[in-house]
Amino acid sequence: MVGANLVFQLLVVYSKCHSIKKNKWRTMLFEVLSIVTFSKPGVDAYRVASGAETAEGSTMDPLGEMVYTKGGELVFEAVPGLVLQLVAALNAKENTISVFVSLIISTASAALTGTTIFWDIDTDPEKRKSNVGHHPCS
Repeated sequence: MVGANLVFQLLVVYSKCHSIKKNKWRTMLFEVLSIVTFSKPGVDAYRVASGAETAEGSTMDPLGEMVYTKGGELVFEAVPGLVLQLVAALNAKENTISVFVSLIISTASAALTGTTIFWDIDTDPEKRKSNVGHHPCS
């Protein structure tokens, strides 16, 4: 599961960096290192929070990159891990309270990841500017 998420994140970084005009390989090396050292979520959060500019030629902005990498984490790690825990709990002869606590924590973690994806999109200043006057219920 972790390997699938890493491969997905590497593909996201490649698709983002393949057409960068300046310092392409340096940028790609930094991004790959942030992935294999598991610091990519922090790097993405910093870029979004600081309002970092999109590199010239990049195919996605920092928010888009963060949404894709969080989505990959959700799809390739959180949900499959939860399913694996459920299968193990259902096949166990005897379950303790710690099994149920673990399931609750895993479910809450996956829900939090999904919620933060939409929170980040909804609270992005650029997205809010582009949606002025467009209420979903009108």
